[in-house]
Amino acid sequence: MTKLAFAVLLAFPVLALANDTDHAVMNVALAATAHANHVHHVAPAVVRSNTSGGADSFAGQWITKVAGDVIGQEIAASYTRGNADQEDVNDFFPRLVKTVDVDEPYDWSKISTVFPAANALMVFSRPAYDSLRSVALVRADVIPRHGSATTTFYEIEHQPDGQWKVRIAAVGAYDSVRRTDTHLAP
Repeated sequence: MTKLAFAVLLAFPVLALANDTDHAVMNVALAATAHANHVHHVAPAVVRSNTSGGADSFAGQWITKVAGDVIGQEIAASYTRGNADQEDVNDFFPRLVKTVDVDEPYDWSKISTVFPAANALMVFSRPAYDSLRSVALVRADVIPRHGSATTTFYEIEHQPDGQWKVRIAAVGAYDSVRRTDTHLAP
């Protein structure tokens, strides 16, 4: 019984760390996406209340091509597992003020009812990690009220000082990324 209690106590901080890691990674992705929205004049934006879900095959293929067979396949497998189902984004962004519950095709009249000032909708995937949890990948879709929707893959790397550094791994047109193999060109 003592061994079981000890094992549970050791496992709990690991679970809490993973949760903190998810929060840190997702907040870095949110900040990068919000900054890009501001630069491209589609701010303010509202966040969809659920993650993207569905684990699109294009993302796994792209991850493997860009990150290589070993790490890429680890991250692609993590992406597929983590994004099979939609999840509440408030689990990742507990201080997020506004979310909207909409599904594709996105209805701007419904979005405007909830958040009339929104110029864009942001949809995030769950983070995917390599086996060491030192590299994360998050997909962010930005669907503007007017203009072309985009998909951005953020590679977020854990730094020695404990911070997470974001890098845009790829940006593509929302529809073309899903319909063609152009996303496979790094």
